[in-house]
Amino acid sequence: VNLQQGIFSLWDSFSMGGYSSIGHPQSQLFYPPSLLSAILFNDQILGMRFIFLLHLMLIGLFTTLLLRQFTKNPLVILTAVALLLFNSSMSLFISNGNPAEIFTFTWLPLVFYFLLRWEKTNNFKFLAGGALAFSMLVYSGAVFGVHLSLVAVGLFFLLVGIKQFIKTHSLLQVLLTGIFLTSFIALIVSFSAPRLIPIMEYQNHSIRSVIPLEAAEKNSLNFSTLSQRIMDSVWLY
Repeated sequence: VNLQQGIFSLWDSFSMGGYSSIGHPQSQLFYPPSLLSAILFNDQILGMRFIFLLHLMLIGLFTTLLLRQFTKNPLVILTAVALLLFNSSMSLFISNGNPAEIFTFTWLPLVFYFLLRWEKTNNFKFLAGGALAFSMLVYSGAVFGVHLSLVAVGLFFLLVGIKQFIKTHSLLQVLLTGIFLTSFIALIVSFSAPRLIPIMEYQNHSIRSVIPLEAAEKNSLNFSTLSQRIMDSVWLY
């Protein structure tokens, strides 16, 4: 509603006693599909259905692009895409309203499509395209998806480095692959800067930096006390 009225909300006063809606790591305020949904739909449920439908279509498109790097057989591609879209895990993500996993399945195939194109052509524009696709994960607020995708990308570059070393027997090629990985991460940070800067400011002003860990431990229940209270509550019922 705020976006439809031209108001770009920076603070949410109605959740968790108030928090930064622009600085929260899982905020989707800058994510283009969520932004479009917020502008088009007053009904949050309809907006969520639109986001899921759009991402399912993008999953099919981006997965097709990725698979075409390995095979041109339409039957194989169609079968693989259908298995990805119509499985119990995907249905569970949608029924439970877990968009973060959907976002990861959407953008990761496109990231690897660009990386494979870069590996085959050595064209830097494909590396930049992969970094831009990866930045969409950052904007989507899929925190765990970002972490897992970084691991997957790191393994990809590791395999590329090993392949180059076996092919050329030159450590220089391995070093060059490391430089490309560093460049890729730098591009991700650059593309994601409008999203990362508010997150860093939010973290710096978080109460976690004020309350020490020792204070949290002092006010926490130990395991034996917690177990006893759970058992007491079970017996009461």
